Amino acid sequence: MTDTSRPAAGDAVSVVIPTHDRLDLLRATLGAVFAQHDVELRRVIVVDDASSDDTPAFLDAVADPRLSVVRHDVALGAPSARNAGLALVDTPWVGFCDNDDLWAPDALRSMLDALATQPDARWAC
Repeated sequence: MTDTSRPAAGDAVSVVIPTHDRLDLLRATLGAVFAQHDVELRRVIVVDDASSDDTPAFLDAVADPRLSVVRHDVALGAPSARNAGLALVDTPWVGFCDNDDLWAPDALRSMLDALATQPDARWAC
């Protein structure tokens, strides 16, 4: 998460998840991100870095309006996928989640709370 201001209750958060051919892991990761408590999770941006498995079909079937999908026709790597997702963020805070990471339901809230108590902090993980 990065920002130059202090987090406040109700601050919106976007999450960027890069992925490539890891559908089984992505399902669980996406579920954990959507299950965050006590935050305004405005947008989850999954960047499909040219997956050749069923990732595109799975993402097309997700009915959550907070989901945005970016698809690369050619694999550009995780850093490029993160940057492509970051370009779509329109919230004060952004979280980056790898496609094999399972966040606790309070992960985003904990990071925002930690930032609020540390006046010199610019990011949390």
